[in-house]
Amino acid sequence: MKTKHFFILFLIHLLNINSYSQKSFISYDKVKVEDITSIEKSFYSKTYQSKLETVEGTEDTIIRYGKPKYYNRQENKSYGKIQVTYYYLEKDSLVRKISYLWITPKNTKLEDYSKKFDKVVEQISSDLGKPKPNQGKLTKIYEENLGERHERRVTWNYKDAEITLLMIWSRNHGANLNIGVNWKNK
Repeated sequence: MKTKHFFILFLIHLLNINSYSQKSFISYDKVKVEDITSIEKSFYSKTYQSKLETVEGTEDTIIRYGKPKYYNRQENKSYGKIQVTYYYLEKDSLVRKISYLWITPKNTKLEDYSKKFDKVVEQISSDLGKPKPNQGKLTKIYEENLGERHERRVTWNYKDAEITLLMIWSRNHGANLNIGVNWKNK
């Protein structure tokens, strides 16, 4: 009798982990640095710790992050394999930015990658609602050092975060898809 109850509890536990992994694959709500390890353990991620701090600047401000925390997540039926990076400020231990990055080989076709972009837009929109209007158009950019590339970008606002999906495709350099979740400082 005890074995039967233990087995049922074990199955319920597995179902909870699996549904959590599918439902919260992308963190839209604020995350504390102390919670990162347990979040990534639930996805069976491999951990990589940076030895360097990261600095990000705009025209009028500089943000000095702590040492970013990198994780490679296992395959997920909706999103595939991705690298997740957490950026945080050491002073308050709150994650300010999370990057979810897919990198694909050079032989990826623009049309195929654009379809993947559309699929991810649909998945995020089902979580957050419609993105800001008039976005997602394919833009051709030429840079002398890098050559020609194509970009698509879509942004959502959610609570005090801005979520941006960016696709970059280049015949010479391959393609990447990045979801950036950036929380406003409060």
